[in-house]
Amino acid sequence: LTAILKYALACLMLLSGSLPVMASGSYLFDSYTVEDGLSHNTVWCALQDSYGFVWFGTINGLNCFDGRNSVVYRASSQGGENSLGNNFIRSLFEDKKGRIWVGTNCGIYIYDRSRDAFSFFDRKTEFDVPVSSEVSSIVQLSDSLIAIATLGQGVFFYHTGSQTLRQDNIHSSFVWDVCVGADKGFCISSLMNDILCFDRQGNYMKTYQLPAIKGVRASFGRVHCLQPVG
Repeated sequence: LTAILKYALACLMLLSGSLPVMASGSYLFDSYTVEDGLSHNTVWCALQDSYGFVWFGTINGLNCFDGRNSVVYRASSQGGENSLGNNFIRSLFEDKKGRIWVGTNCGIYIYDRSRDAFSFFDRKTEFDVPVSSEVSSIVQLSDSLIAIATLGQGVFFYHTGSQTLRQDNIHSSFVWDVCVGADKGFCISSLMNDILCFDRQGNYMKTYQLPAIKGVRASFGRVHCLQPVG
């Protein structure tokens, strides 16, 4: 988990300009915009699935790109209950069955490629609480445990074997990202610029308060994403 904290701190230092950026080679970039078939130029997330397709989540629909053409999915694009229920796509995740989990501004929809259809993730906790807010990140924690980070409801843990859902909003209700460490424990970044660490079973361990960076406005100094290093 220490490596995750080092990465988060390095991101803040890069933002403040206190850490030099070194060029490591030449890269060729190309743009893909609405003129090429993208549903909107504001892209929140991207995912390359196990079949090689690249998915883009925008503020106006979900795009599936095969390298040449793009299929756009929007609310009601497939009619009724088989469509997405929200066009604002915040996060994407592929599970072990090859299904695409689509985190929106109002819950999760799961894409079944065999039916070319979406279904709403309607699981609830033992207290009858569904995932109904903005879903900022979806991460596989173990073979049978998925973490769902939200902006408003904290983090949910879904056990695929028992199909049970558990909520943790005691430590933070607004979670930006979830990252699994080498020891299988994981960390989450909160709206309050905290890094909260949990063990592999989802039990809370410790909170790290990242230092403020001089000259960086608080809203820009927030840690929106986490990534293990080393």
